[in-house]
Amino acid sequence: MITFNIKSIRLSRNISQEELALRVGCSQYYISKLERNNANPTIDILYKISKALNCCIKDLISCDCPSCKTE
Repeated sequence: MITFNIKSIRLSRNISQEELALRVGCSQYYISKLERNNANPTIDILYKISKALNCCIKDLISCDCPSCKTE
């Protein structure tokens, strides 16, 4: 979920992994690991990613799949 959201938002804003890494202050390799679900971001990294992508942390962690929705 988080991995998909980071990549989806990043691509929708036409930002490369390298550019996002520069904005966040980490390596492109780390962003790649996040997007492949091979790393778990800290709340600090999620905050920095949200600022770099101009979105809310909620946008990064939310899930739109039917099984996650409550009525």
